[in-house]
Amino acid sequence: KSISYLIPSIKNLIETNYDGRIVLVTSNISLQEQLYNKDLPFVLDVFDELYPNKKVSNNIKPAVLKGIGNFLCMDKLEDEDFFAKQTLTNKNEMDRLWSYYQKTEDGDLTKSDFLLSNEMRKLTTVDSVECKSNFCPYKDKCFYTLHRKKAQQAKVVVTNYHMLFSCMNANSSVFNDASLIVFDEAHEAEDILREFNASQVSIGTVEYIEKKIKEIENKLGRKNEILGLENTEKLSNYAKEFFKGIEERYEKTIYLRAKIIDSQKDLPDNENLVFMLNDTIRRLKKVKLNVEQVLDIEGQNQNNEDAPKDDGGNDDFKSALVVTKTLITTIENMVEMIYRVDDILQDKNIVMWVEIEKGVVVLGKKSIDVSQTFKRYFLEKEDDGVEKTCILTSATISVDGNFEYLKNNLGFNLIDKDKVVEFMGKSPFDLTNQELWYLPKDAVPGNDENFEATMTNQIEKIIKATDGGVLCLFTSNRNLSLCKRELLKKNIGHKIYAQGDMGRNKLTELFKEDYHSTLLATKSFFTGIDIPGQSLRCIVIDKLPFTSPGDPVNQKLKMRPNYFARFMLPQMIITLKQAVGRGVRSVDDKCVICILDERLSTATYKNKVLSSFKYKKTATRSLDRVKSFIENNK
Repeated sequence: KSISYLIPSIKNLIETNYDGRIVLVTSNISLQEQLYNKDLPFVLDVFDELYPNKKVSNNIKPAVLKGIGNFLCMDKLEDEDFFAKQTLTNKNEMDRLWSYYQKTEDGDLTKSDFLLSNEMRKLTTVDSVECKSNFCPYKDKCFYTLHRKKAQQAKVVVTNYHMLFSCMNANSSVFNDASLIVFDEAHEAEDILREFNASQVSIGTVEYIEKKIKEIENKLGRKNEILGLENTEKLSNYAKEFFKGIEERYEKTIYLRAKIIDSQKDLPDNENLVFMLNDTIRRLKKVKLNVEQVLDIEGQNQNNEDAPKDDGGNDDFKSALVVTKTLITTIENMVEMIYRVDDILQDKNIVMWVEIEKGVVVLGKKSIDVSQTFKRYFLEKEDDGVEKTCILTSATISVDGNFEYLKNNLGFNLIDKDKVVEFMGKSPFDLTNQELWYLPKDAVPGNDENFEATMTNQIEKIIKATDGGVLCLFTSNRNLSLCKRELLKKNIGHKIYAQGDMGRNKLTELFKEDYHSTLLATKSFFTGIDIPGQSLRCIVIDKLPFTSPGDPVNQKLKMRPNYFARFMLPQMIITLKQAVGRGVRSVDDKCVICILDERLSTATYKNKVLSSFKYKKTATRSLDRVKSFIENNK
C-alpha cells in the first residue's frame, strides 16, 4: 500500500524538479518509523538507480516530524537542581535516563529501550506551552528545534495526525508548501481530529493555573504578588465546590457513563468561581502589560549605543510573558466552558458533557461532525488559489464494499464529485487458505456479564494450541490487565509480554524474536504492527470492537435515525478489519483469526460484518482444527 503511493508521488516530485513537498501522515509513531526506516529508503534506492544523475535521496532528504513531548529537554536536564529531584523510588529510572541522555544524538525518547513514568516525563520533557523557545539558553542545540528544522528542509516529511492538525489549527507554516498530503490509515483521521479540537476543564485545570502563576512569580521575582495567598485559596475552594456540586448532582450517572449537558441549568451555580477566574485574568493582563513595558524599554536601550547591552538577564521576563499570554487564554476558555454553556450550545454540532475520568470530575466539549473542519483544512483552495492533492488510503476504509461512510464523515460529499477519484484494490493474498477463522464452541457474547470470566481460559487454551505466537488484541485496558494478571498467575510456560511493559518498538522486537511468546495489547496495536512470518501465528480479538455507547458523541448520534447501522456498525467493522489485518502480512504467512465473541455467529448484523471481508473464509469451531492448521504450516 505504501509503495503504491510513494512511487508515483516521488516520481512526480523528481519530474517537477522538486517543486513542492510531500507530507505522509500516519496515525502513530510506530507507523511513522515503518515508513521512514523501511518503505521510504526502499523507494529512494529504486529512484537513485533509475535516475543516477538526479541525486534523488540527497535532494529529497526525507525527515520525520514528531511532537515536542517525545524529546528530552536540555534546559531541564542541565539544571543544577535536576538531581535534587531524585528520590529512592525514581533513582534507578533517573540513572537510566541520564545514561541515555549522555549518549543520545537526538534526544528522541521513542528510540529508548525503556518507558518513562509520567513523573519522570514531567521532569525531563516540556510541552509547547512550557517550552522557553527563543528564550532558552539551549535554543541553538535543542533536540526538538534541530528535529523540526530538519523536517522543514525535507521534501518528504513523515508525521502523524496530531502534528498535522496542530499545525493546521495554529496556522503554522510547517506544511504550507505541501503539494501532496497522503493520509495513511485514513480511518483514524476523523476521531483524532474530533479529539484534537475537544476541550476539557476540571479541578486539575485550576491546579495548573495556580502552578503557572507561581512559575510566573518566580521568573519575575514577585512571590505571592499576583493572586496572593488569600485569593489563591478562594479560587481553589470555589473550584472544588463547583466540581463537587457536579459530582453530587449526577453521582448515579457519571460513574457509569458521561452525562450530556443540555443547558447552563445543568451545571451548579458558579458565580463565585467565575468572579475569581475573571479577577485572575485581570491581574494577569496587568502583569502582561508591565512585562511588555519593561521589555520595550530594554529593547529601546539596546538600540541606544550608550546604554548597557542585554546580558541575557531578561530571559526570565520574556519567558514569563509567553506563559502569561497562554495562561490568560486557558482561563478564558475555562470561563466560557463553565459559564457560557447556552452560547456554546447554539452550535448544534457541539456536545457538552460531564464524566468521571480517573476519579476526577471533568466537564468537556467536542464537535460531533468534523466534515466541515476537514474540508476547510484540506479540501478547499488556499488564499493563493492553490489546491492540495490529498490521498486517503487504508486497508479498511470501505464498509460493505464502498467508501460512503468515510466520504460523509470527512467532507468529500461536500465538494465537487468530479474532484474525487475512488479506487478499491484487491488483496494480493490468498486469505481463504492463509487464514483460519476460529470461534470457540463455548464462546460468550461480548456484551454478556459472564464474558470476562471465560475470556482468559479461552486465551490460555489457544496459546497452548498454537504453542505461542499469539497477538491478543483487547478492546479495553481492563480486559488486558485481567488477562495479564491471570496468565502470569497460572505460569502457563510461555513468555507473556504486555503493552506498557516497555516501549512499543522494543515490545514488538522481543515478540518477534521469541517464537513461543504471547503479546497482549489494546487498540493502539490494532494498526501499524507488521510481523510477517511464523512469530505471529494467531490473532485473538477479545470482542467485537464497538465504541462505547456512553461516549458523548455516540449519545448524541443515537438520537439520529438508523443510528446503529449508520454509525456504530461501520465504525466497528473498520476497527475489526484493522485488527484482523495484523495477521497475514505476506504471501507466505498463515494465521488463525480468533474472535472470542459469540455475537459473530448470532447477531442480526453478522452477515454485514462478514461480507465486509471480501473473500471466502475458512472457519472452524474446533480447537483441534486450529492445532492441525498450525502444525501443517510449520
